[in-house]
Amino acid sequence: MHWNDSVISYYGRGVFDVLFLLSVFQYCIGYVSLNDAISDGVAYASIVNRNGEVVEADMESVHNAIESSTESMTSRLTASLSDSGSSGSYPILGYTYFIVRMFNNSKCDVAKELVRFVMWFLSSPVAERTCAEHGFALVSESVKQIINSLVLEKMKCNGKLVYTLVRKDIEWELAQERYRVLELPLKVAIPIVITIFLVGGVVMIYLRIKANRALDCHDWNIAIEDVVFFEPGTMSFSRSRSRSQKSTMSLESKREGFHPEEATMSDIIHWPAKWNNHTVSVKIQHPFKLRAISSRSRRELSSCISNLVHENIVRFFGLTTVGDERYIVTEYCSKGVLQDILHDDKLSLNTSLKFSIAADIISGLQFLHANGLVHGHLTTESCLLDTRWTVKIADWEVGLVKGCVSLETDKHMVSEVQLYNVHEDENKQALGNFFTAPEIIKSHFKDAATKASDVYSFAICLHEIFTRDEPFSEHAESIAPREVLVLILMNNLRPMPTEEIPSKVRQIMEISWTDNPESRPTASQVAGMMKKANPGKRSVMDSMMETLEEYAVHLEKTIEEKAIELELVKQSALHSKSSLLPNWLAEKISNNEIGCLPLP
Repeated sequence: MHWNDSVISYYGRGVFDVLFLLSVFQYCIGYVSLNDAISDGVAYASIVNRNGEVVEADMESVHNAIESSTESMTSRLTASLSDSGSSGSYPILGYTYFIVRMFNNSKCDVAKELVRFVMWFLSSPVAERTCAEHGFALVSESVKQIINSLVLEKMKCNGKLVYTLVRKDIEWELAQERYRVLELPLKVAIPIVITIFLVGGVVMIYLRIKANRALDCHDWNIAIEDVVFFEPGTMSFSRSRSRSQKSTMSLESKREGFHPEEATMSDIIHWPAKWNNHTVSVKIQHPFKLRAISSRSRRELSSCISNLVHENIVRFFGLTTVGDERYIVTEYCSKGVLQDILHDDKLSLNTSLKFSIAADIISGLQFLHANGLVHGHLTTESCLLDTRWTVKIADWEVGLVKGCVSLETDKHMVSEVQLYNVHEDENKQALGNFFTAPEIIKSHFKDAATKASDVYSFAICLHEIFTRDEPFSEHAESIAPREVLVLILMNNLRPMPTEEIPSKVRQIMEISWTDNPESRPTASQVAGMMKKANPGKRSVMDSMMETLEEYAVHLEKTIEEKAIELELVKQSALHSKSSLLPNWLAEKISNNEIGCLPLP
């Protein structure tokens, strides 16, 4: 700054001297910082700049002056400080400087701190806010770039760029900060994770010990001596006493008054017995001659007994041994086979009840599929009803047991259909195969059953439930079952829909028994469609009660109609008698008041 000596009366050393002179002498001017002027109450001048503009000293006018001076700034960061000539700029400007050593620094820590302070000062919002509070204007962005490029990035200490050292320190500090941010969560999380692993390990060890104990105690292996049989409809018990007898059939034949030849196949399949407070059935039609059961298979059997429990599947309790054969022990369902209920003309089944039956079956099938199991031969004959009229899927455990045991021969590995029909002719085998998916039959039962084939079987069951007739019964008088089976495989023949089947149910059947297994819906999807087709889903018991109520109302109406008919007949008979006999005599005869008449 160059002042004209002819107009200067006094000089002051430092800000305080200048402020003193300004306060003592009137009509004099001096140059101090805006903050000093404001803090001492000194009025600051409005000056006419080179452009003839009257400019007040404020942040905006000072910033304009700083921007204008940047153009003339040298490599030593000096510039003209008076009347830059730009629009709106204050004509007097001053900078505050640091004098630094650029190349002869030996104290690198001091040099780094200086660089870091300048970097902070030029970039921190806190520094900018502090400058504004004290009446200082922060340098412009262009001046910041000049300071960075000419000073900060070229300073050296012991031959090394100080700016590079600072950047490394900052990166290390940021890494430490990130670590500190994560340190507390890690200190909390690591013990928790370790605790979880320890608890998980203890639980796994406990479960393994429990599983091994279950294998050692053979909870899946039911002793035949613990099974107490009784005749259906009675509570006459008979405890088995010998392991040497060949089957549970022979055990029952020793009871007085029991005639096994009079029992039906359905009775034999689900013969009642008591075991461990459960009413059970010993399936003598599925004997297995065993060599051994591996530890893995025993574990699977124990797991199935404890985990595969659902209201719509027959519960599997284990295996029992008679001689060298093992038999499946399951829950006993006292109401019998669903197929018998459907084909009993004495029973009236309304649409609501049929929906409830179908819903129970698809619910059980959905549970099996969710647990990775495939039934393989779902029919209305393999569905049973318990004491509460709940429909349960049976025989699902047969395939499971097959996979867990070592069989003596391959004859037990044939399809489920062959197990039931091994002594029957081809036409009867064909009837049984009506429920089996075409792709399984085409492979001659070499391909394993799939979830898609179970969905096909359910569609055939659905048709039988709503029509209450055997599948393909419309062809019974014209085509042999064996020929029907050929048409199923070759021409995609399916059971004929009837008016008794609701339209939404027909749609479910058609997409479920399509020839392409990949196009069939899953059991879960079918369950959802069944629910939409019958939103007011009720249990079979509730539906049966509704059916009985409807039947009672119908019976009352019938009795009332018959009573009216009887009264009409009675009046007609009285009229006929009155025409032949005296009225008093005809009335007495009609009212049974005269037993006999005396002879004259």
